[in-house]
Amino acid sequence: MNNQIPKSLISLAEKNHSRLVEISSIHGNLSSIDYLQDRKDKYNVIMTAFNVGTSFLKSIISNNQEAFNYEVNPEVEKLIAKNPNVAMLVVRPEMYHLYGKIEEFLNSKGLEVVKMFDLEIDYQKYLRICRSSVNLEQAKYAMPTRTLVYTGGKSKIIICKENELKNGQPLPNRIVMEMKGTGGIFSPGTIRGEVVYEEAKRLGFHELNDEYIKSAIDPFGVLKLLPEFPEFQTDLSKSLPTTESRLTYNAVAVHIPDSSEIISDLSTVLNSQQLQDLIFKL
Repeated sequence: MNNQIPKSLISLAEKNHSRLVEISSIHGNLSSIDYLQDRKDKYNVIMTAFNVGTSFLKSIISNNQEAFNYEVNPEVEKLIAKNPNVAMLVVRPEMYHLYGKIEEFLNSKGLEVVKMFDLEIDYQKYLRICRSSVNLEQAKYAMPTRTLVYTGGKSKIIICKENELKNGQPLPNRIVMEMKGTGGIFSPGTIRGEVVYEEAKRLGFHELNDEYIKSAIDPFGVLKLLPEFPEFQTDLSKSLPTTESRLTYNAVAVHIPDSSEIISDLSTVLNSQQLQDLIFKL
């Protein structure tokens, strides 16, 4: 499998491995999940990983409180008010290598990619983008993993447009409703439900057997075991077979803000030169 794993995913795995050493030294040691058979042992591993991961996440939030109070860029507000036909996507590090296929998907839907660039999302930017979900109760067992993966490598920012609105609906909302799909649920003609889903299955995200894959997308070792414990799962993951349920956590991979989020998210990812370039192109 190793020769089939994209270089960006291997880089993510190696970075996560080194970061876990630092996290363990500060927040507590993690236990190995390899060769565990006893249900009680598995439960204890999940709880240890959850406690270490939660301590890590709380420290990130505590040290970056300004992320929850920042002001959006008024130029971005004006841009989106004038151009409701503009949308953005964030292809996260675990699927960075897939950005070309996502661009092809958008083109096939009649959308034009007007700007695309790499961005390493730090903790500050991560919390700005995910501030509404970082404390969700149902996601608490997977959120430390999501935080580590999201900030572990390059993301690809894609900004696209359509020539005219369909049914007067802002493009961000139309993409969310018609093209986004749901992580872990196969749905043809969607980004998460087909493009990401098929690549996640090819790479074994649903099985988590390869060491590089595990380190890249399940660094705390929680996602491998979650399906065995309904009390730790979301309602969606509980409704699916074991392998598919893992994909509801690790095959999301593309953030797509709707019209209520795009101003804040663009303010977060664009520097002043990139914003001026985008204004010029539109």
